[in-house]
Amino acid sequence: MAEYVKTDILLKIKDTVSQTVLNKEDRMENPKGAFAVNDTYTEDELRNASIILFDDVITTGATIHEACKTIVKAGAKNVNVLSIAKTLKVQDHNNEYEFL
Repeated sequence: MAEYVKTDILLKIKDTVSQTVLNKEDRMENPKGAFAVNDTYTEDELRNASIILFDDVITTGATIHEACKTIVKAGAKNVNVLSIAKTLKVQDHNNEYEFL
């Protein structure tokens, strides 16, 4: 069986505001309903696929969560996420830093 990359499984179907300008609460709401699975893929194809989603930066996780939820709802059983960066909160305790 041939293995290859598909870039058209997940479609963005709703314009959203850039997450960078929103507060945490709005970031959680902004991507809701923004994605759909391309209807050329069957539930069986998704169920048997190894799906990896790439996100450049994960801050609240709202966008990637909505994307995963959409793919799983369409029948996927195995969705993995890769990211280049995860934002961290840093708390200063007298010049000693704690990553939250």
